[in-house]
Amino acid sequence: MARAVQAKGCQGFLTGARENYTMALANVLDVPALYALDRLCFAQRAWSWEAWFEVACWPEWTCLVQRQGKRIIGAMVLLLWPPVAQISSIAVHPAHRGRGLGSRMLAEAIGRARRARCRWVALEVDRESPAVRLYRRFGFGVVRRFTEDGIPRLEMVRRLGGRR
Repeated sequence: MARAVQAKGCQGFLTGARENYTMALANVLDVPALYALDRLCFAQRAWSWEAWFEVACWPEWTCLVQRQGKRIIGAMVLLLWPPVAQISSIAVHPAHRGRGLGSRMLAEAIGRARRARCRWVALEVDRESPAVRLYRRFGFGVVRRFTEDGIPRLEMVRRLGGRR
């Protein structure tokens, strides 16, 4: 059963209006919105429709969506393979960035990895991405630098120790 997490008290940057975000497991009906969000955030490097169908439907994957009302504005994909959890994607709609949504998804991924008894959380990111700062704030360190399709990238890892 999907567990919904609601963020209360988030203030709208321009409007000052109270925003309610919810986070829950994705399902097959979310695939069109996930595909569109990924294309918006990652352009030509976005995943295929089939890939989003797989992560939204297969139990081996954890795909969480963040909604504002009924609209999907963020997504996170996690693969739990103890002792390692792999964050495969985190995306936040450009109009909703800077509101802590990426931090909430990252914290949820780390919590799920701990509950699955993983010892490490790993991810890959473009070297010039602003997300690198977020990952460093959460304790991720660079373990490998590489180039993929001509783009400088980083593999980052965080060790999961005792409870925090």
